[in-house]
Amino acid sequence: MITLYLIRHLKTEGFVKKYYYGASDIDIIDYNEYGLNHELEEIKSIYRNKYNINQETKNNYLFYSTGMKRCNHTLNILFDCFNYKIINELHEIDFGIFELKSFDELKNMKEFQEWMKGDNFDIAPLNGESEKVFRNRIITAFKAFLKDMSDNSNVVFSMHGGTIYEIMNYLFLDEGKKIEEWIPDFGKGYVLYIDEDIKYENIQ
Repeated sequence: MITLYLIRHLKTEGFVKKYYYGASDIDIIDYNEYGLNHELEEIKSIYRNKYNINQETKNNYLFYSTGMKRCNHTLNILFDCFNYKIINELHEIDFGIFELKSFDELKNMKEFQEWMKGDNFDIAPLNGESEKVFRNRIITAFKAFLKDMSDNSNVVFSMHGGTIYEIMNYLFLDEGKKIEEWIPDFGKGYVLYIDEDIKYENIQ
């Protein structure tokens, strides 16, 4: 059986500023600067205490990132991990010309208005990705990733909310959940137990 932790990266400046961001390589916030150390410690304790991932056991795990700073640094902070593999193809959706701009900055832009009123599954922002293209990229890369995993692997993957949604929606489509129901809080996610069938639990 493969045990796979899909973990959403920690909070970013983009989230704080309410930006559209996906392909932009922005970093996580300084939790201390925002007075959120208690929140960060709660997240760390989940992995240490509930899942027993710590300094003594982490050599039993394979660690992965999408290669973006916010995912790399999440592994650094939560698991004191600096040795990980990168799969770039699982990075977040590209919002094109809308990247690093807030709704208020975009709401009067003609291209944004048309995109908001259109079919976002098939229509991409200028220089960005449609959800259809994004989904195909994620599922193709995820299948290839699983194919390379050996039985009895324990894997921690730091990735993005949109990426996690596409994977969970693909694996558990029959649950009929919406995107906001699948995207986990920052620093949390899902544990997948992959054998002849696939089961999951929420990281909380």
